[in-house]
Amino acid sequence: MTEIINFRAGRYKISFEILNILMTEKYEGNATQVPSGDGTLLGVINYQKVPTPIYDLTMILEGVTARQKMSELIDLLHAQEQEQINWLDGLQEAVDTGSIFSGNKDPKQSNFGKWLSSFESENDDLMHILKKFEDPLNNTYALADCILKTAEVNGKDAALKELQQQRNTTFNSLRKLFEASRDVISSSYKPVIVYTTLNGSTPCLGFLVESVDDALVIEQSDIKSFANDGSIQFMGDLNLPNMISGLITKDDVNSLLIDPKLVKAGLPETA
Repeated sequence: MTEIINFRAGRYKISFEILNILMTEKYEGNATQVPSGDGTLLGVINYQKVPTPIYDLTMILEGVTARQKMSELIDLLHAQEQEQINWLDGLQEAVDTGSIFSGNKDPKQSNFGKWLSSFESENDDLMHILKKFEDPLNNTYALADCILKTAEVNGKDAALKELQQQRNTTFNSLRKLFEASRDVISSSYKPVIVYTTLNGSTPCLGFLVESVDDALVIEQSDIKSFANDGSIQFMGDLNLPNMISGLITKDDVNSLLIDPKLVKAGLPETA
């Protein structure tokens, strides 16, 4: 039996045998940058008086850092929220001016609706919140016909009053979900450095991961051979494929087992 610890790096689950882990610690942004053409090398940390190169596993596996991914997703949600605000403002303008409302009335055909239906994430908390968008989003888009009908039957002032009430209720629920989504993305970013070791006492390589996942005890039969079919485009100079000693399959969860003994990497040479 072998005890392993699983970590998250992008959409991948990464495993290390516990005997190959010297220490894990929260990353405080304290890596010292060194001259290198390798964008996956985060820098060097003097750990236990040993200058230890730190590689960004998410960058190696996905070509983008976890922080960049987080920022891009938060920016996207800000943009999607603004799109809904613009939609509602367009409805108000149509009522106020008596012009034809040209906005989309089908939430599933909106940019945000299409994104919601296709977006996937390993962040269970985020996915739980995103599932709550359906009702308030549908109710918001249903306002178009309702408000326009009120304007036609009871006049502009009545329609604008009703629209303001809906801003404070239905649409406010939608905005709170956008805020909650961004908050859970920010709070879920807990970068950790895994210091690996070959002898149990000194560090050899450090890996930046997005979070600690869980610990497992596995049998040798749980480890399958790993052969990359090209679906993973590894970045950088570390040659991570040589470090992957197998694919762990246990309880319907797959993870890549990394063995630091399979590669030798030192500090980049300087001129």
